[in-house]
Amino acid sequence: MPTPSAARVHTATVVDNVQVAEGLWRLVFRAPKLAANISSGQFFSIAVPGAPKQLARIPLSFSIADFDAGTIETVYAVVGPGTQALSQMAPVPPLRCLALAGMDGSWTPSPNVASWWPAA
Repeated sequence: MPTPSAARVHTATVVDNVQVAEGLWRLVFRAPKLAANISSGQFFSIAVPGAPKQLARIPLSFSIADFDAGTIETVYAVVGPGTQALSQMAPVPPLRCLALAGMDGSWTPSPNVASWWPAA
């Protein structure tokens, strides 16, 4: 029997969404349950509010999870209409993201496979 997915829909509040370089933005949002449970190798997918033409969620990896503040930080590139709409998002309205997809941080790389994670 397959293991149930840990992915859940979370409602998050945008804390900050600022341009950090040409075409690059830093998004910080508050989602305490997500921040407490996300680990390296996992990602989330954001449904951009106010972007009706953006049917698919935007998949992003996280840079920092602050467990105490309950926030998640990501840096993303504006490469199309979805991320352009995301870059215009202000601290309101809340956004919805599907999260805890991907590896759970317990993955052990094969010695024959290059990895971004250091060996334990």
